[in-house]
Amino acid sequence: PPPYLAPPRLQVIPFFSRQIGLLAGEEVPIDFGTKLTGRVGRMDVGVLNVRTRDLPEVDAKNLFVGRAKWNLLEQSYIGGIITDGNPSLPTSSQTFGADLRLATSQFLGNSKNLIFNAYALKSKNEQISNRDSSYGVSVDYPNDLVEMEFTWREVQENFKPSLGFVGRRDLRLLRIGGRYNPRPQDFMDIQQMFMGLYYNRFTRLDNG
Repeated sequence: PPPYLAPPRLQVIPFFSRQIGLLAGEEVPIDFGTKLTGRVGRMDVGVLNVRTRDLPEVDAKNLFVGRAKWNLLEQSYIGGIITDGNPSLPTSSQTFGADLRLATSQFLGNSKNLIFNAYALKSKNEQISNRDSSYGVSVDYPNDLVEMEFTWREVQENFKPSLGFVGRRDLRLLRIGGRYNPRPQDFMDIQQMFMGLYYNRFTRLDNG
């Protein structure tokens, strides 16, 4: 859905680039870094390795991100990600996971879009050994006249990707909704109207 319809606390991002080079809003100098992106056959790959400078507030850090995505058919893929390093604490931290996207622009033989997404992520931080995962599924029907969405997601209380971003933890989300977007003909010069209804339910995992 458009960003203005989805609350920011829905977001789960395993790698968020602003975590590198910034600490509490202050710049952390980068001594050197390597970035590699490309394609091998049907696989897209990306690797980022950065060394930040030693500062009084935080020791020098080596931060690594690796991403691979195997393309399926024309619009689908299965992928994996791993991150290593904690930019703000002396402890070690890793995040790893997988995601799947199945998409078509010929749903039921018509020129309609349908997208299924699923993901599973786990963070591994020192002194934390459970309740550190996030996973979910979604189905989207994003078309010009009618849009529909179903999303289910769980973010456990100890899921903390040190190089990522999580809008809110200790949460189970159910989101259902849709929009009807007609294009009136010769009515007050209106090109398109947007009318939608979305239901978001947030449930805390610790007390229901």
